[in-house]
Amino acid sequence: MRQLDRARLLERVAVEVAGLAATYVRTQAGSATEAGIKTSPTDVVTRYEAWGGGSGPLIGRSEQLGRVVDAVADSGGGDAVLVTVMGEAGIGKTRLIDEVRQRLDTHRVIVCPCSEVASSEPLGPFHRTLMSAAGVRVATDPDEARDRVAALLAPYAQDPIALARLTLELGFGAPPDLVLPPQTPEQNLRDIAGLYFDWFARFGAARSMVLVIDDAHWIDPTSRDLVLRLRSEAPQVPIVVATRPDEDAASGLVEAATTVVELEPLSTEQIEELLAAMVTEEHHTSVRAAAERSDGVPLFAEELGRVLTREGDVSLAEIPNTLHDLLTIRLDALSNAKETAQVAATIGRDFDVAVLEHLVGADVVERDLPVLTSAGIVDSMASADRRRFRHSLLADAAYDSQLLDRKQDVHLQVADALTTAFPELAKASPHQVAIHLESGGRHADAAGSWLQAGMTTAARGAHLEATDHFGRGLS
Repeated sequence: MRQLDRARLLERVAVEVAGLAATYVRTQAGSATEAGIKTSPTDVVTRYEAWGGGSGPLIGRSEQLGRVVDAVADSGGGDAVLVTVMGEAGIGKTRLIDEVRQRLDTHRVIVCPCSEVASSEPLGPFHRTLMSAAGVRVATDPDEARDRVAALLAPYAQDPIALARLTLELGFGAPPDLVLPPQTPEQNLRDIAGLYFDWFARFGAARSMVLVIDDAHWIDPTSRDLVLRLRSEAPQVPIVVATRPDEDAASGLVEAATTVVELEPLSTEQIEELLAAMVTEEHHTSVRAAAERSDGVPLFAEELGRVLTREGDVSLAEIPNTLHDLLTIRLDALSNAKETAQVAATIGRDFDVAVLEHLVGADVVERDLPVLTSAGIVDSMASADRRRFRHSLLADAAYDSQLLDRKQDVHLQVADALTTAFPELAKASPHQVAIHLESGGRHADAAGSWLQAGMTTAARGAHLEATDHFGRGLS
């Protein structure tokens, strides 16, 4: 009976998973095989494709855009391509990369976003991309989750033992009829990283693709090493990395880059052009004032454009002095949805909808999440199970708008939810429980959780990440 159920499930997975893979894998007109899955034509609405959910037009970046597109387009000659896009927060790194995606319409683009709260989780960006592409959600049965991952990677993973080790690492268990030979944690981690290498390398050998590592200033050491291995051993896979400057985590990627594109602040005239494209003519006075106040940061202009669209013309005195203050004003306009945004931001820039529902109620999430999405606060993604604040600064503004006591209380609620209601999440990312306990002021409990996270991560063979966890616990 189990074999029959499994066969039916795998058949259903092959049909269903294509649409779910759209979160991070963009397909163009015509059917295509994406990341090992037969897909039908679809077009994903990404972070910046619509003014209603993203930002304004790309202004003042023609030279930088051309350099990235040319580097990726010329990657078929056998030489490695690693393009690093550098700039401060809000300067438009991801906006530029998304425009690259539009220009490279013959390429398949796979995006692996890094996260601040997961910066010491080995292979975290790749795990999250894999599970999203496979349609694995918080509530997915472990057996089904394992089968979905296997169906996705089967064309590329030639070692069933390594695949079983990956599903075991993800918390889904190994196939019950497969015996895993003993090996060291270090070898185990190398095998899992090798699976991801094979996935991208073989996929890239079969068709044009681009691997994008977004927010690489938060990349974990194991993921960084995997990217560097792809750069040196799989030149058929062009890589684009977006990072803030002077960040140690991404330093190796910057040094290994074949092309470095630095984004500087826009000129006052360019900010005026950006705002003028986003608002109507009656706002011309605000456009000039805002351009001078923006310090050349595109995100400031884009967010002010939203305010002007909603409230009409404003005077110079009414324009906030800082981007943080402007984002706070945007949040204040959300009424009750602001509180939901605050709780979501406390969970993290990337948050599971099920965890948010556990904390504030499913009815509240059903009411407020569409508001946050239409306001451009939270991304509208193909996966209904996991959401992401459109920009880290938006998450910061929502989080910082809470009083300290409220922040600590919500952090402790998140820690309790992870350990009691979502133990599989706590097991997969034990350091997240420690982060919330520490931020909630329960330092003794946090120390124990950090040490536990360190031991768990060391047992996975990720010694650099484990050292970070131990250090946090001891401090």
